[in-house]
Amino acid sequence: MSKTTIKKANGLVMEVDSDAAVAYAFHQAEALGEITIRPCAFGLEVLCPAVDPDRPIALIDLHPQSVKGRTAEEDPLVQILVHAPTKQDEAIARFRYFPVRTQA
Repeated sequence: MSKTTIKKANGLVMEVDSDAAVAYAFHQAEALGEITIRPCAFGLEVLCPAVDPDRPIALIDLHPQSVKGRTAEEDPLVQILVHAPTKQDEAIARFRYFPVRTQA
């Protein structure tokens, strides 16, 4: 099993299994709830257990820059796909990040 390095804001570096999910629970005035981030074949899935504990609400997609995904010089560096948990087969919003611009 491979490892992924996580660098925290306070400078702490830790390694976790590449297939490990990380859950963040927020209990503060500005944020209340839980978000889980888990790796997938294309990058990272973002889940909100209050909405759906099994299906992602978003995908941070690194596939466009991968060997299998790269099709053109103008492919984005990364894209964020927003999903309705009940309809995973197509995104309801897409944000594509290029070196000098963002496309929604």
